Amino acid sequence: MTAFSAKGTLAGLKPFQKRTVNHVFKRFYTAAQTTDRFLVADETGLGKSVVAAGVVARAIEHLETVDGVDRIDVVYMCSNADLAKQNIDRINVTRQADVIESGRLTLLPLELRRLNAAPGENTGKRVNFISLTPGTSFSDGQRLGNSEERAVLFLMLEALLGQREDRKEPKRFPFEVEAKIVELLRGNAGTNGFLYEVNKFRQRHPEGFTLHVREYFQKNATERNLMRRFKKALRSTEPMEKLRTDMPDLIREFRTVLAEAGLECLEPDLIILDEFQRFQDLLHGPKGESEAGGAAELARQFLNYEGAKLLLLSATPYKAHTSGKDDGGEDHASEFTELMGFLSQGEPGWMGKLQKLLNRRRQQLAGIEPGDNAASVERHLKQYMCRTERPQLGEDDMLRVHKMASNDVRSADLRSLTALTRLSKAAGAGNPIEYWKSVPYFANFLGDYQLGRAIDSRPENGDIRTHLPTLTTIGRDGYRRFERLEGDNAKYRAVESHVLGDGWWQLLWMPPSCPYTQPAGPFAGVGTAATKQVLFSAWNATPNAVSTLLSYEAERLIMTLTNGDVENSAEARARFTPRLAWRMREGDPTAMSAMALFVPHAGLAGSVDPLRLAADVNEGVPVGPEGMRQAAELVGKAHWQSGGSIDERGIWAAYFGMGNPLPRAWKSDPVAARKGIALVAERGLAGAPVSSDELDETNFMSHVTRMLETAVEGGGAWREGVGELALNSPANCVYRALGRVLPASFEPVEHWQAALLATEGLRTLFNRQDATALISHLHPELDYWQAILRYCADGNLQAVLDEYVFQLRSQQPRGRITSGQLWDIADTMRRSLSLTSATLWAKDPGEADRGLAMGTRFAVRYGGGRSEDGGGVRMSDVRTAFNSPFWPFVLTSTSVGQEGIDFHWWSHSVIHWNVPTNPVDFEQREGRVHRYMGHAVRKNVAAAHWQEVLSAGVRNPWEALFKRAEAAAASRPQAVREFAPYWIHPGEHRIERRLLDHPLSRDVPRTQRMLSGLAEYRLALGQARQDDLLETLRNTAMKPLDLSP
Repeated sequence: MTAFSAKGTLAGLKPFQKRTVNHVFKRFYTAAQTTDRFLVADETGLGKSVVAAGVVARAIEHLETVDGVDRIDVVYMCSNADLAKQNIDRINVTRQADVIESGRLTLLPLELRRLNAAPGENTGKRVNFISLTPGTSFSDGQRLGNSEERAVLFLMLEALLGQREDRKEPKRFPFEVEAKIVELLRGNAGTNGFLYEVNKFRQRHPEGFTLHVREYFQKNATERNLMRRFKKALRSTEPMEKLRTDMPDLIREFRTVLAEAGLECLEPDLIILDEFQRFQDLLHGPKGESEAGGAAELARQFLNYEGAKLLLLSATPYKAHTSGKDDGGEDHASEFTELMGFLSQGEPGWMGKLQKLLNRRRQQLAGIEPGDNAASVERHLKQYMCRTERPQLGEDDMLRVHKMASNDVRSADLRSLTALTRLSKAAGAGNPIEYWKSVPYFANFLGDYQLGRAIDSRPENGDIRTHLPTLTTIGRDGYRRFERLEGDNAKYRAVESHVLGDGWWQLLWMPPSCPYTQPAGPFAGVGTAATKQVLFSAWNATPNAVSTLLSYEAERLIMTLTNGDVENSAEARARFTPRLAWRMREGDPTAMSAMALFVPHAGLAGSVDPLRLAADVNEGVPVGPEGMRQAAELVGKAHWQSGGSIDERGIWAAYFGMGNPLPRAWKSDPVAARKGIALVAERGLAGAPVSSDELDETNFMSHVTRMLETAVEGGGAWREGVGELALNSPANCVYRALGRVLPASFEPVEHWQAALLATEGLRTLFNRQDATALISHLHPELDYWQAILRYCADGNLQAVLDEYVFQLRSQQPRGRITSGQLWDIADTMRRSLSLTSATLWAKDPGEADRGLAMGTRFAVRYGGGRSEDGGGVRMSDVRTAFNSPFWPFVLTSTSVGQEGIDFHWWSHSVIHWNVPTNPVDFEQREGRVHRYMGHAVRKNVAAAHWQEVLSAGVRNPWEALFKRAEAAAASRPQAVREFAPYWIHPGEHRIERRLLDHPLSRDVPRTQRMLSGLAEYRLALGQARQDDLLETLRNTAMKPLDLSP
């Protein structure tokens, strides 16, 4: 039996994270008096999910030695599927592939065989990782559930009621019966769509349900009379529409039994509740008796599973501050007490002592009683919770506040307000000024607001119809002609000026934190100050409006660069011909220059490396792109000069005919090379649907054949332009970037293949209509493929990709990189550039149709939107794209993106469209970008140590940069050293808190109140009537509680 070791996971933790892991583990398993529940409440951005991974690793290591534990189930629960996908990978410390991301208890009955499978390669017992979401697993709210749940229910009923001709075959419904059951169970899904889900599960689980699961379901469904009711509906001759009307309640009850069967499949040993404040009812039960139901009882059974440990994660586990004016039913003291009661499982002695300690602390804060009992309170609380916070760093603080000027209120804005006011009065919707302040072009982006519904309904009310034409809206004709939208909102103008006023729209990627050459072209005036923007609003319509308007303006600026009329329509986009398609003419491949851009040359990429050239020509100031090109030509010509003849077919032929473009194993085996490239094409190369078995002659593979013929023939002679290809081709940049994180002994073929896969994302980028228009305008004298090379040089693409790959690798477990991890990096790079434009609708209140379908690419909404092909845009895809250096540059969100999600890779700026209702919401919002190795930190580290690293001639520049920064941080105070250089580093770049309050509005004092008391509120942890206490604060020497382990 191979025992699991936690050493590898723990080696990747910082000292403060290890202390937390060890403290939690001790409280769970080895203390004299252990606990089943514990809260890690570390400040946002400090890696609670990484701490959870450490706890998981130590728990598995321990449970493998415990008799009676046959398998180990780790259940991860959070409020949304994207957060689950992000973090389940982090806690999967065994690195097994078969993680169960069902999200729903009702889907688990099909997974029992997998749950009971043999142990993995590096574990002694079977370990399972299961992710669930409470809103879908423990809620009575949805009667029908989703189509996947109903498909599983269909298969369960088929397993119980179906027929079989052969005992070896699974049971199936007869055709006529199946058609009727499909109608009964499909709910709001179409017939074909529902059958697709049924067949999907049949293919995934051909063995069906285990006998234990079938018997459990049948027993419980029969006892509750569900099977009889279903059979009655099946035999009924009533019209199908009548039967379907009666089915939702029966389906809901069936789903409850399925969920119970799912819970029966689980044997949870460790349950992780992440950002649990979003589903507090799961912990404490419904507030009213009338709300209690099967789901609440199921949740109680789940959380109280015998032997299971509950690890709660949240930086804001309770409302941090409430005042006497709050009337929303939330109260800090009661929430804090309720949570501590849950953690301690209501142990009277412990809770009574806590209350006495807090009462005494209140007396001390008010100066009524001398002393400071902080140590006693801390010791008592740390039995069930701990919290680590960043130190207050004075001048080194990583926060800078920007008050954005939102005072550009124009006469047209006031006319818009007047029109809204008249309409609101006619509709009886109250004062519309908050609508006007918060949602640009409110009439177009209605949202589910009272005034919006009045506009959208086009009622018979004559007064409302009279005012509709006076509303400020996006004109269809002007939109079609790419005319500028002036808007009616001063806040929006401030945001637009900030993100588009400095020419960011001309950048297809963020400038690198550490450029190897002087930026040129559109990148010349930007510098390293640019960073992506995260915008939060409490108004649901705001993200749609801002994303749509910013994306339109960025596209308009690009598409109107050239003289002449440009049409903005779906028809015009359909007429666009991509420049980099794999075209054929009379059977001959004609896009070989594109092959030279997007197929790596293993030999030239290594000998003409911008990082090495930058070190060679370094004189304290980076050389410009032209100087780098000249150096590349000289180095390449000296290294690769041969006696071959000039190939008249073009630079591409000299390029592929020179040196060793392919991995050595393929040099003399073009058949193996072709199969290897076909495998990559099958894995995700757009426009090349190639089967690795049949190796169909597609256009792409015809180009591959020509390239391989040239490479195998060899004998090419150096010619002008090959150096620029070697230096700046996207494929070579990707190949070198991946090589930075690979050991020298890594398999060359997989390195080359992974680079080819990742480069397909860049071909997608340069094939876009907006990118084509921009680059062609910037370099009209060059062929498009040559203009791409120039743009890559101007924008330091190599430095950008080196930084990006380092960031991707930093998210993976430490140790020697595996083949699977390399492919994950390459595929993430490809997917980050393959996000299709999401469509948001700008509703025209005067029209009956859906309005304008406006694409969003430069700025996108996190949560919501449809892709160009009409499908939904997944939040995980948006996060992947935003966490790349490429577009989108702006992400807009409501509170759905406020907790737990990482947006810090290329952003250190948060725009607060409106004031949060609680001071800690500022921390939660800004915590999305103030995280491990964030953008601001990397910029500061690069500025401080780049020259040292460059002169050292290192293989992995970013690894070397952080090692230098770590060494420099060793001389700083202990409190700082724990977080430097990965969370804090001195320098000009900081987390940007951008405020958009209207001058002289009531928002200004509200913001000041929210911010001024943040530190003081921490003094009043657990206290009732916090404002009253702080107003009478006398003992100013008392410090906030330190709950770090």
